[in-house]
Parts: sequence; C-alpha cells; structure tokens
Amino acid sequence: MKTIKRIMAALICMTIALTGGIPFSVKAADSSGTLDTNMETNSELFITLEENTDYRWNVNDSGEKGSDVHLDTGEGGNCRFRLDKIENGWYGIKHIKVNGTDRFADVKDESKDSGAKIHVWESNDEKVKGKEHRQFAFYYLGNDANGNKRYYIKNRKSGRWLGYSGNLNNNNPNIIQTEEKDRKVWLVTKSVVPLTGKETQILKDGDKSVVSEIYKAETHEAINRPSNESLPGTQLLFLEQGTASKWKLVWYPDYQAYRIEAISDGEKDTNYAIDVLGESGCVNTIVHIWNKESFDRNQNTSQLWRFFRQDDGTYKIMNARSGMYLKEGDWRDMDWSYSNGYECVNFGRKYK
Repeated sequence: MKTIKRIMAALICMTIALTGGIPFSVKAADSSGTLDTNMETNSELFITLEENTDYRWNVNDSGEKGSDVHLDTGEGGNCRFRLDKIENGWYGIKHIKVNGTDRFADVKDESKDSGAKIHVWESNDEKVKGKEHRQFAFYYLGNDANGNKRYYIKNRKSGRWLGYSGNLNNNNPNIIQTEEKDRKVWLVTKSVVPLTGKETQILKDGDKSVVSEIYKAETHEAINRPSNESLPGTQLLFLEQGTASKWKLVWYPDYQAYRIEAISDGEKDTNYAIDVLGESGCVNTIVHIWNKESFDRNQNTSQLWRFFRQDDGTYKIMNARSGMYLKEGDWRDMDWSYSNGYECVNFGRKYK
C-alpha cells in the first residue's frame, strides 16, 4: 500500500472562483529576436500578453467570419488557436471553434497600415498559401525567468508587428498590426496559462505520481466522491469520514501541472479525474468528476492543476487552463455560471 500524502488546501472546493492574478513582466528585448522555424503546429495553443498575463488572444462573439481578434481574460471562451506551417518560418494562425468552423486570422482588408485590425476570415487551409496578409512569423526572444517562451509576431504582407489598441480595462482591446516601437511581447503556451514562478512541485524529483487526500484547511473534511465508481458529472463533496477520498496526483512535465485522478480504496484506477464543466474559465463554474481525457494536441487541459504553497503550509490550487482557483462553495446554494463557448452565462444572463 502506498503512503498517502495529506494535502491541506486553503481554498479547496467544488467551484472555480476568480482571484487576483500574479503579475509578471519582462522588459522587451532590444532586437527583433530570432526567427523560429520550428513552432509547434496542429496543436491547441494560447497566445498571452506578457505585460499582463491575465489577458490572452480571443475572438469576438461566436467566432464567425469577420469576427475581430482581441484580448480577453480566461473567461473568454474563444481562446483556442493553432499554427499551420506555410513556408520558411511563416505560419497561419487558426482559431479553433468547438462545434463550429475554424478560421484563420488575417489583417482586415489586406491593409498595410499601422493600426489595422486582425480578424478571422478564411477556413480553407489552401487559401492561406500565397495570401501574405494571412501569414505570420514568430521571433523568439528567449524564455522569461519562469520558462515561458517569448515572441514578437510579424505579418508577412505589411511587415508590421502585432500589438493591441486601447487600454486593457477598456472593453477587450483589439489585436492590431503596428509600428515596431509599439509591438508587444507574446507568450505562447500549450493551452495552459503561463508559469508565474510561484508554483509548487509536490512530488520528489523522479516521482511521477503520489496517492493523496486533499483536506480543507484547519478541518478534517477531505474532498470525496459519492462512490469509487462515480459517473461523469458527479459533484465533489467535503466529508469527515468519506469512503472515496483517495486521489492520485500525476505529474505532466510538458504542462508543468498535475492531473488529480480518482482511485479506489485499493488504489486502482477508476478512469476518472477532477475537471471543470465545459472547460470554462467563468467565475463559479462547477468542478466535477469526468472521464480522463487525452492531452493529445494540447486538448482537455482543464484536467490539469497547479499547486501554490502558502506561508502556513496550505496550498491554493489553480486550474492550469483557466488560471482560476478552487474555493469553498456549495453548488446547491450558489449563483453558478458556465460558458456557452464564447461568453459566460449566469442563470440565463449573459455577460462578457
């Protein structure tokens, strides 16, 4: 029988709540960096603003033809992109729409002007070849202090760099092409939020998993499931003497995060894990049990979690996809929300 590791969590519960981010910024490089001809392709990626990592690329509305690309927090649902290699370090940037049509980003009206918006338009991969306003290059600036890869992004037709217009707190500013002096540094990650440097690796070096119980701080209440054979969608419970409180933390170094897997009393795999309803980043979204899913092409990263050790020895637990933290709450009483794919919904009330 393996030794059970008891984890006291300061903000453990069955819902996700918005908390303040941990800002991190690195001064932009003095040069344009090195053209990267080996970017990850055909996988889901996030493109995050370095100067404020609460914001990443998103697409307006439901991501239809002509929708602008803008900056949004993790509550925005249209944040999935992938890169398709065209030639000689030039890539198409394709927005991936769940249950819809994927479309490539390009410069509106094929403009060469500074300030021209980036929007999504063509869905056919073949129509990116030979269309230079739909092609972008990534100039690698080195990793930041936390290991995140840093880039400038340039449009092929205009030769201009990507930045944003307006203020971050002013209605989700648009991504635009701009002058070199106004270009921004972007962090490209595997559909997880950038590392902050304050994450805690719980396992010892060389270990890949550990059996654990996760307790609410200063109590004997541990996160439980109704049974060891819980069906997908089952809510989590806090119980003092629960019978299904064992979890296996499995480390995924490519994402610098853990999957929290449900195991039986005999420590056998149940094929279930803790997940977020609809992969949502909305405040107060339900966290529940779901089938373990593949991370192929950086998908299903809402099943990945990061731990932040506090001064008192407890932990905050963050969803690696949304950047939101677990907190205590009762789903039966709370004002809960979810994502319908591109915006948050709260008991039928939509909000950006």
